[in-house]
Amino acid sequence: MSSVTVIGCVQSDVVMSPVSDLPPAGGTLLTEQMTIRVGGAGANAALASVETGMQVPADQSGDAAQAARALQVVSGSCPVARGIS
Repeated sequence: MSSVTVIGCVQSDVVMSPVSDLPPAGGTLLTEQMTIRVGGAGANAALASVETGMQVPADQSGDAAQAARALQVVSGSCPVARGIS
């Protein structure tokens, strides 16, 4: 199996829904649901590489909880990585 090393950031994306309209500047909007997903150019590139069958070695750095979540996504064991939100 081929492997690739991805250098890039892994971030947490906070997704609020449903959002019918944007609030005015300085305003507040209440939503029914909030989810946190792994994002960032590095995470997206690693996930795309895994989906094409490549092996992507992972390095835990930064906050341990976020790193563990990112490893789940890259390894395919996270529901978000399988396209399930």
